[in-house]
Amino acid sequence: MRTNALLLIPVFLLILLCNKTTGQVKDYYITCDPEDFAYIYENFLDDIFIPITFTCGDTTWNDVKMRIRGDGSRYLPKKSLKVKFYSDPFSNGREELNFNAEYEDESYIRAYLSSQIFNRAGLTCFVTEHARLYLNGEFLGLYNRTENIDEQFLENHNMDPLGNLYKASLDGACLSIYDDLTNFWEQKTGSGNKEDLAQLIDAIHTASVDDYKSFCEEQMNYDQVVNIIACNMVTCNQSTYYHNYYMYHDVNGSGKWKMLPWDLDKTLSVYAWRNHTYSSAPWTHDNPYLEKAILNPEMLSDIKARANQILQDVFRTDIFWPKIDSLAAVLEASVAQDTTDNIQSVEDWLARVQVEKDHFVSFPAKLNWYFENVQSSFTCEPTPGYQPQDITFKWSTSSDPNGYPITYNFLLTTGDQFEPQLTQVFEGIQDTFFILTNIPEGDYFWKVISVGAGGQEVEAFDSKNPLKVRNLTTLPCSIDENMVLTAESSP
Repeated sequence: MRTNALLLIPVFLLILLCNKTTGQVKDYYITCDPEDFAYIYENFLDDIFIPITFTCGDTTWNDVKMRIRGDGSRYLPKKSLKVKFYSDPFSNGREELNFNAEYEDESYIRAYLSSQIFNRAGLTCFVTEHARLYLNGEFLGLYNRTENIDEQFLENHNMDPLGNLYKASLDGACLSIYDDLTNFWEQKTGSGNKEDLAQLIDAIHTASVDDYKSFCEEQMNYDQVVNIIACNMVTCNQSTYYHNYYMYHDVNGSGKWKMLPWDLDKTLSVYAWRNHTYSSAPWTHDNPYLEKAILNPEMLSDIKARANQILQDVFRTDIFWPKIDSLAAVLEASVAQDTTDNIQSVEDWLARVQVEKDHFVSFPAKLNWYFENVQSSFTCEPTPGYQPQDITFKWSTSSDPNGYPITYNFLLTTGDQFEPQLTQVFEGIQDTFFILTNIPEGDYFWKVISVGAGGQEVEAFDSKNPLKVRNLTTLPCSIDENMVLTAESSP
């Protein structure tokens, strides 16, 4: 059994040079006080920098610090690390290096492959390479060194480094009017206090679905919007839109906005089972950047066409199977040596690598099956402000591409994630409205799901509508297992 020995590493003098590689994977050496390293592992939620020396090749940097990085990955046994250079930059001129643990990617290759797909598709995307880290002379593990998105990244990609760059850093950064700009969005470059981001969110919210293409042409680069949505579909990048992306505002030039991808480890085979309309997690609101695009028939047609072009030109076995085979040969020794990851054996790892190879064969047909058979996206009519206890909920029509009938499920909950024990579900609705009467006072969320002939489901935009029911003549109460609501809809 492979065990985690991170905190048992003794102090060693750094006597090896870093120009040595193992199977073409670069070696990097970190020296620090073992107690400091144990401390940041124990306090992993805090951005605590500790002093280190960093060696690669025949060069050692002394004025360097390191911390734990990431969001949800901080809770995992193997942590991702950020290394920051102060007096002198790293050999490629970069001041920050990201070493991602890839603990949840048991193939170790998804972010590497997906970043190449984005770049080959003509999108501005970071690059990655695998790395072997040593801590105080002992092998720490296999990591993925990921290019940092900062001023240098912008400059390298012909973007003004003085522009405003925002990171969707926490779950809930959805470009939605419900976003917490203070806590969910992080400003990386530029000036101001996120006023322009707030204005963008309000403008996206205000733009109608019919006018959304014109809005994207005015506020962004339309082809880039289509391209990144299509590439997210092709790579199954569904751990985004509610976190794990950047928004860049060229405030000193064109004045337009641009979305940049980030954190691509949960791509390819991971979410291949989801349909292409997904834009949020159950605990967040939908992202109108995507939702209004797929609700607009002309934009959806352009997105489908671009997705198939990427499948034809980029997402190809003759391009990526040789890359995967080469990666497997290069990484095998490091995977076998790493005792800190979530891999039990080299055989298990090779099986996961094969899953990704197989995905390149099966997914193009699967994506087009979604395009051709899954019912269309649709939208709910919001219920803002305080609502009475008798409400008619309304939504637009979802239609099946093959003309099969659609029914709807209506869900009302007092939870923030539609927990089953807190949610009432009304199924088989044939209309695009639903009446509830005698709703007890309280705060709720509601959503509507269309159900296709084959049982496939599509959630309406927004999939988490706030509802505040008030009646001054009654006492506040909430849904419980004994509550019964009177529901009406036409037969």
